[in-house]
Amino acid sequence: MSVKSVKRLAILSLILLLGGCAGGTTPATKTSTPASLPGASGELAELRAVAAKSKQRIDELEARIALLEQESRGLREQGRFKPTETVRIGEPRKRPRPAAKPAPAKDDRPRPVIRLHNAPPPRGSEPLALPKAPPGVPTRLPVAPLPGKRTLPFSSQPPATDDARAAYREALGLVRARDYATALQKLDGFLARFGEHSLSDNAVYWRGEVHYAQRNYQRALKEFEAVLARYPGSNKAADALLKIAMCHHRLGDKQKAAKHFDLVRKQYPNSDAARIASREGSS
Repeated sequence: MSVKSVKRLAILSLILLLGGCAGGTTPATKTSTPASLPGASGELAELRAVAAKSKQRIDELEARIALLEQESRGLREQGRFKPTETVRIGEPRKRPRPAAKPAPAKDDRPRPVIRLHNAPPPRGSEPLALPKAPPGVPTRLPVAPLPGKRTLPFSSQPPATDDARAAYREALGLVRARDYATALQKLDGFLARFGEHSLSDNAVYWRGEVHYAQRNYQRALKEFEAVLARYPGSNKAADALLKIAMCHHRLGDKQKAAKHFDLVRKQYPNSDAARIASREGSS
């Protein structure tokens, strides 16, 4: 494309732009504040819910690890569990190191010097000169003033359920610390204060876990059975059913234990509880 064609296109674009700004809508009418963004508050609430669930899951996993360590320590004291020893035979075979590549020969030939300063500009790269605007057409676009204060689309106050989640996390922290007596008190207090909360089934389940860690299998069995009876659609149903089987196994009722291990595998075949049931039921 020649220089004259580029100039013509630039002039035509400027005329169309200035004409649209003179007879069109100013940018002030097209801007929107954060409060008018569609779905902003809903997405923020969803992100908060995901973060709360992730934090809850981490706390529960840490508490479960602490209980498993407590149980393995008890089995080791009873002589029912012996840690495996790793025996290394021979030395690992060492792989030969690849030979280093020889360095390239140094080129001592003189190199040309390229001078970039004071070089003449290439042909056809002269700056474009825009023509003056027609009479009556403004040369500057109107600028919309910024609002003095922006309103956020959400409230900075924490939701009401934060108190319940904080109490639940506090109880799990005591489980991780193996302070079982205080943990039971906190779980009882949580259920008395937030009995209708969505975490109430989890609190009942963790009461059973604490009793199980204390080897009080009869009380633990009642708590796990309460999870299935009161909250049939709970996310702890598979774990509670597994723990019922393990309680029967610890109490010496092998028949009931095998029955509940089989129920876990049939009702929740793709769960972690089913994999544990397959291992515990075969032992």
